[in-house]
Amino acid sequence: MKYSLSIFICLFAFTLSAQNLSWKKHSKIADKLFEQGKYADAAEHYEAAWKKKPTKKDLIYKAGDCYYELKNFRKAAETYKRVKDENGDVGLAGLKYARALKQDGQYELAKKELLSYNKKYKGDDKKVVSKLVFNELAGCDMGLAIEDEVNKSIVIEHLSESINTLENEFAPIPFSDDILYFSSTMSGDAKMYRSQRQSGVWTQAVVPDLPTITSGQICHGSFSPDNQRFYFTICQTNGVWKGTKTNCDIYVTRVEDSGWSNPEKLRDYIRMEGNTATHPFVVHTEKEEILYFSSDREGGFGGLDIWYTKRQLASDDVDFSLPKNAGPRINTLGDEVTPFYNAQTEVLYFSSNGHVTLGGFDIFKAKKLGNRFDKPEHLGLPLNSCNDDYYYIEEKNGSGGFLVSNRLFGLEKINTIENDIFIFATPSAQIMATGNIAGKNNEKLTSVNVNLYEVKNSTKNRLLTSRVVENGAYQFVLLPNTEYRLTVLKDGYKSEEKRFSTFDNDGKSNYSMDFQLAELGAIVDNTAGSSPPVFTDSNTGRTTTTTDNNTNIGTAYTDNNKTPTVIIDTRPTLPPPVKYKPKTKSKPNNTSTPTHSGVYYKVQLTVVLKFNPSQSMFREVKTMGRLDTEYMAEKDWYRVLVGDFFSLKEARDAMLQAQQYGFFDAFLVKYRNGRRVTP
Repeated sequence: MKYSLSIFICLFAFTLSAQNLSWKKHSKIADKLFEQGKYADAAEHYEAAWKKKPTKKDLIYKAGDCYYELKNFRKAAETYKRVKDENGDVGLAGLKYARALKQDGQYELAKKELLSYNKKYKGDDKKVVSKLVFNELAGCDMGLAIEDEVNKSIVIEHLSESINTLENEFAPIPFSDDILYFSSTMSGDAKMYRSQRQSGVWTQAVVPDLPTITSGQICHGSFSPDNQRFYFTICQTNGVWKGTKTNCDIYVTRVEDSGWSNPEKLRDYIRMEGNTATHPFVVHTEKEEILYFSSDREGGFGGLDIWYTKRQLASDDVDFSLPKNAGPRINTLGDEVTPFYNAQTEVLYFSSNGHVTLGGFDIFKAKKLGNRFDKPEHLGLPLNSCNDDYYYIEEKNGSGGFLVSNRLFGLEKINTIENDIFIFATPSAQIMATGNIAGKNNEKLTSVNVNLYEVKNSTKNRLLTSRVVENGAYQFVLLPNTEYRLTVLKDGYKSEEKRFSTFDNDGKSNYSMDFQLAELGAIVDNTAGSSPPVFTDSNTGRTTTTTDNNTNIGTAYTDNNKTPTVIIDTRPTLPPPVKYKPKTKSKPNNTSTPTHSGVYYKVQLTVVLKFNPSQSMFREVKTMGRLDTEYMAEKDWYRVLVGDFFSLKEARDAMLQAQQYGFFDAFLVKYRNGRRVTP
């Protein structure tokens, strides 16, 4: 983490060169970067061009498009807002501004802007635009109506860092109960990866033994039900992955005595010239193999539609029938993608941004009725969110499944830029952790921070959720086969914690643990707040107790059928609320730190009201690198970070080290050319 003077000279020269560019040069560079899919860099040049030529409203409008493509919806909204009332070439900025607000979860403000935009818009395509506006309004109304109606029987977990990275992970394929294939851009190009669940933990993802390809990027796979064929896409991206806009062809490889056969592209009538065919999913009937896929081929209803094609199982050829459209109940003017068909229940699952949604893409299901499909049904929360949700697929044992989302999720996912894979499950009986938090006279305490951790081993804890309790009582949803650590913290009081396990809980449905906190400086009653958890049997109503000595903390369990899952938490975990203070004097934005060209990382340790690097809490972590701060004026907080790290592995190792030093909430922050990318 020492850098030569030449690096800083080069960076300084680059900065001066950028400052000397004309607005036209910035604009040309931005256009080229946008075509290459390098949206973050393109946005910087568009904004630089606009600052030099503010009368060119299309420049800041294009910058907003870049942020929207990046799925940085908050930044997109801030950018579109500058031109939302303009007409002409930027006449859609108002609509895009409202959509960005919607995907940021700001439904009330989005509604206001949608109504205002529809009233002012006078274009020739007024009817089409009005239809889009009213569809978005209906989505906002749905979001406001169901925001407190989370289906608590569905539990969602963000898969660990052995699968999810700071790049895009998508297209999960559950090959068996404990083997998962998926696609990722972690190496730059989209590739297939494989991970196995061992003792409830997913192994580090590796490239599987599948046929190699000489050009393009391989992703979006589907095994036939008999595992004799593997359908997948080869996509042409020019080095940049563009999500659902990527042009792909569907290929198939077959099991032979020597292994997998060479990939064979499906007939040209599957992907017509100038179109794409992607997201294959294959099912079997008694006599036929049916391949569902997404395509923008002619004969559809809008953008990408769901199509299907068939072949006879008795044939060894790849001659499928001419594709048929899934129909107007499924497909819309927008995009319908990532089909999954449950042959047992005869239900088609897919994602759409053309139906009424909470955000962008939402997940829907539709029952098959003979040769057509019934009206699609929205899957609600928590399977859907205000962001993009797709690639829904169920596990073969029926216990749950996987989906892909760019949603915020606690401290495990703190931005909406990358897609990650989530696992969901429906426990047969809900398990709860409940209890009261009181002071020395048994009065209920307010403004208490309660944190729930999953205990990975004796040194590593994973923060699942953090809440501020105002009524002196807490409640969490738990899952079987998980080690937990519960901490309770309040200013002016001694913190307390309890550890417990839900392995082999034998029908216990409630883990009741009360806390009695001692004031700092007071005589501490060692028995207060230390009563063992009380467990209630859901079948008999009988209660029993246990202590930490019986919870087997840190024991390695080898039952592969035990799947660790995590409580529902669809909203981002935030630091404890801080009372607003009028600013009486300016504060520094951050410490004086070097910036670097390209991508690099830091580890955010915590947020504080006042930063003192001499505090004992930073003693060990200072050995890892330079401590930096970033002042957040809107909150009057300081972020505290350690850096810099120039490889993802080095950054991850540093994050784990910081967690071992007591910063359990530490997470990675990505920077590009000196600018923080991670929100």
